Amino acid sequence: MTKPALPRLIAATCALFCLGAGVMQSSVSYAYSGPVTFDVQQVVNNDVPEHDTFTFRLTADDPTTPLPAGSNSTGYTFNIAGNTTATVGPIAYSKPGVYNYHLHCVNPKPADSTADTTVYAINVYVDANLDAVTVVTSTSGDKQNAVLFTQSLPQTGSSQSGDNPQTGDNSQPVLWLTMMIASAALLGLLVFVGVRMSRRANHGDAS
Repeated sequence: MTKPALPRLIAATCALFCLGAGVMQSSVSYAYSGPVTFDVQQVVNNDVPEHDTFTFRLTADDPTTPLPAGSNSTGYTFNIAGNTTATVGPIAYSKPGVYNYHLHCVNPKPADSTADTTVYAINVYVDANLDAVTVVTSTSGDKQNAVLFTQSLPQTGSSQSGDNPQTGDNSQPVLWLTMMIASAALLGLLVFVGVRMSRRANHGDAS
């Protein structure tokens, strides 16, 4: 960001004062001399490099409002990968005026991620010298120190954490082994009793 000379900075400050105290309490402002740029920061929770790219779009409220190079009828679309910061712009203005934009995340990846739904209103006030004051306000109305989006990806590796659902009962093998031993013992007892009864019967016949 290029710092303006003292008179321009004073003029920018006066322009901000005219916006009202309510706007000042819920916004962050920047003063520019020349084309406007601003940074968009992304923070990704549970960052996975192959799935951490999110898509953003800057749109103008008026179709005649300037946008950065590479824009089309839908606005200016760009990606941010991981925990990084992207610079939007430069946006050049040829005449004074108030230029209004909105910035939001439009296409989260992967599909089951949780994207930041914040929509930032970006208002650029350009004076007769083509110096600009940019005021950025979030949908929450809270004072912002930066244009920040916080994204969340699904946690990975949870299947190795011991929380896997069990597909069988570990007690079943023990139960089956116990039943087999009991059956074998019962069978042995029956054979033993049968043999003894057979011998007694034979001994009675012989006498």
